[in-house]
Amino acid sequence: MSVNDLIKTGNNGSASSSGLAALRASAAGSAERMSQEFRDLISDLEGLIKKSKTATGKELEEVKEALDGRVAEAKILMEDQSNAMSKRAKEAYNATSGYVREHPVASSTGLLVGLSALCGYLWWRQR
Repeated sequence: MSVNDLIKTGNNGSASSSGLAALRASAAGSAERMSQEFRDLISDLEGLIKKSKTATGKELEEVKEALDGRVAEAKILMEDQSNAMSKRAKEAYNATSGYVREHPVASSTGLLVGLSALCGYLWWRQR
């Protein structure tokens, strides 16, 4: 379910809540995958560095190639995750923008309440 679908379902709470929970779970799962990938990368790098200390000649070249390959994989993963986060941020922006356009009264009411509270606080401090 996309963020735009969440907006269209209305404010009944059930569909919207489950969809938001799915988005949060997806983001949390993505962060966990990224964290696990970095732990794996560090572990692999440590192993390759240990091997490189005792390796000579052809073995050393193989270790260097493996190290280069592992770093390249990590870069690709980082780019993929960056693109995914950017896409989710754009979806969230579009959903928020769409909600404000579809519900201008609710949005402006919230804004007016916030501004009124701020003005009241400033007026109260002045006295």
